[in-house]
Amino acid sequence: MSFLGPSNDVTSVDLFQRDNAKEHRTFKYDILDKNNPSLVIRRGDPFFMAIQLRSAYDQDNNKIRLEFLFGM
Repeated sequence: MSFLGPSNDVTSVDLFQRDNAKEHRTFKYDILDKNNPSLVIRRGDPFFMAIQLRSAYDQDNNKIRLEFLFGM
C-alpha cells in the first residue's frame, strides 16, 4: 500500500491501560499489576488511546492506519 505525501512517524502510543480497565470493568485482572500492563478491554465498548506524531497532524495530507493484534 502506498501513501502520497511525506510520512508523519509515530513517536509514541499510550493505551491508558489502567484507565481503560476501570471503564471496561477489568481493573481486577492480575495482568494489570505488571509494570507495563497489557490492554484489557471488552468487545464493543469504546476505549481511549493517545498517538504522538513527529509533526503536527494534517487531516488533509496525513492518514492514520491502525492495526490491532489480539492474543499475542
